[in-house]
Amino acid sequence: MSLSKTYSLDASLKEYFIENGYLKLSKAISPLLLQQLRVAVDAMTAKGNQLPDNAVLESNNKQYVVAIDKIVANSNPIFAELLGSPLLLSIAASLCGDDFFPVQDFIVIKTLGDHNEVKWHQDVVTKAHEKTFMIGFYLDAANDENGALRVIPGSHKSNLSICDLEKMEYQSLDMEAGDVLIHNLKIAHSSGELTTFPQRRVVYFEFMSSSAILQENIYPESFVDLRIGLIPNAIRCFQQKHPEVLPFHWNHPQKDNYPTNANPIAAINELYKEPKKVRAANYCFDFTTF
Repeated sequence: MSLSKTYSLDASLKEYFIENGYLKLSKAISPLLLQQLRVAVDAMTAKGNQLPDNAVLESNNKQYVVAIDKIVANSNPIFAELLGSPLLLSIAASLCGDDFFPVQDFIVIKTLGDHNEVKWHQDVVTKAHEKTFMIGFYLDAANDENGALRVIPGSHKSNLSICDLEKMEYQSLDMEAGDVLIHNLKIAHSSGELTTFPQRRVVYFEFMSSSAILQENIYPESFVDLRIGLIPNAIRCFQQKHPEVLPFHWNHPQKDNYPTNANPIAAINELYKEPKKVRAANYCFDFTTF
């Protein structure tokens, strides 16, 4: 599917997501978009630690870029266009409601030989779990032996600790290049290192409902306000690149408070100058094993 097409989730898909905490959309992005994202990611990866928002891991005397932060501001405009696309924003509205806002945007990279695994964790522990999600655009295939996401289905509805949840039976969510995976921010999940696949690159965007998060005091109003301001400028970026396409109809209740800048990329970069205030993920620290 192209960026210009909406992907409004029907009732059965939303019910599945709410019940299980994850949802896989097979071949949800076009081969052209897949290639554009790969080129952009590889260009940033090649800069290594010269790019401030690249996280670099050293393994066996070799350096590997394992994550890239703030991709909408610090990279190829394709990421701003993706954030402002009917494809992504229609999914966000379907799951969070009209008052959705983007919390963060980043890339996770696993490379054969980096021995990089992600331990069991929850992205955010919140009562408003039905209106939060992370969406990952898979640029490479993944299976249980090669970096696929492992989840505890339904764990986003549990009040058990992450240390208890990680002992439960997991499900591996195998993916193909071009697939999209949505997971609830509260679901317990992890991923192993690569054993045979050369690479696993995933472009992530995180969304929440602004009203639900403010009610629960997950983030301060100033942070939510800042991030909401990204949306109209990202939509303008998409419009400038695709003037022939009907833009996403943004219906946030306070949308009139967020004007669009004539130079949306400059406005986005200005918004990203504010310090990042994302809440830390919830990992298990079981000191009884020491």
